[in-house]
Amino acid sequence: HNDGLRPQGLAFALSPWPDRLGWDHDIALLMDRLIEQLDTSIELLVFFPEKDEPFARRVTALTNDRITLRLWEHPEELLEWIQRYEMIVGMRYHALVLAALAEKPFIGWGFQRKVRSLCTELGQPVWSFERGWEPDAILRQICEAWRQRASLPERYRPRLAPMKSLDLDKLPMFYSKTAI
Repeated sequence: HNDGLRPQGLAFALSPWPDRLGWDHDIALLMDRLIEQLDTSIELLVFFPEKDEPFARRVTALTNDRITLRLWEHPEELLEWIQRYEMIVGMRYHALVLAALAEKPFIGWGFQRKVRSLCTELGQPVWSFERGWEPDAILRQICEAWRQRASLPERYRPRLAPMKSLDLDKLPMFYSKTAI
């Protein structure tokens, strides 16, 4: 449920990319461009506080606080928050699973095979970092997905029943802030 609020904005669930110098600057620049082009709000969700929070704080500072940083106290908050967004871009697998369960469009990023597999299986866009970082192409991909955000979940709705039967309380991510 989303408390009757109309979904709005774009959420990112990102992690550090240790091998890429200036990754925080790359993301901040992309977010600034997205805010301008899509005329929407952006929130940065921290799924794995121990690894992601310092990175997320640097990005937030670099955007002059034009984006909102969301830190959870109880993992259930993530379930609630995901429902509030119009689209999710994530490097964190669990962020994408939650997006699918909330029937939200999403884009997967990164090196993880499970992220690529989920996106491919559910017909959602993916950017594999093996392709490198191409800011203009990535911006176009996000803008195109944004334009199609109402129809993107239609690609996977028929396959949701098995996912929705999962007992989320039994997933390891709900045991501690370091398990996500």
